[in-house]
Amino acid sequence: MGSCYRALGFPADEARHATNGRGHPIVKMGGMGPVGRSDVRVIQAAAGGLAEEGRYLEVVVRGSMAGGATLLHHASDEAGGSVAACRGPFSAAFCRQAGATGAISACIRLGEAMLDAQGKGGTAAIAAIVDTLGGRELGRELGRELGRELGPVVYVDAALAVS
Repeated sequence: MGSCYRALGFPADEARHATNGRGHPIVKMGGMGPVGRSDVRVIQAAAGGLAEEGRYLEVVVRGSMAGGATLLHHASDEAGGSVAACRGPFSAAFCRQAGATGAISACIRLGEAMLDAQGKGGTAAIAAIVDTLGGRELGRELGRELGRELGPVVYVDAALAVS
């Protein structure tokens, strides 16, 4: 993937995850569209885990994006948490059309704002998110999932601006 982006003139750090949102084991994400297409075959690789507990794994899968993502999801669970994952190959044209150039830099800006707000309370953290994303707070409620209380949820109307 990095070579695809470098060939297009993008910085290497923008190439790493800007086309591949992952949230193992929390969620299955993205894939720039092909995740729902059974005719697209990709190679997906993941590595990580709790080495001190003997749970470090390296996994390589070739097949549909959805099927591979499911296997990586299970691998991350077996690894004891999260794994770093990547997928491809994608053509330069596809990357140009579907990739989110600038996504990494935008996420870094948001992370820096969150770090600056650290220790200043939840209101400061929410303000950092809203200010960085250029949005507005829409509301708050107590979050619940599967009958479990998740804590406060804040809804924000904003999006990372990427070039």
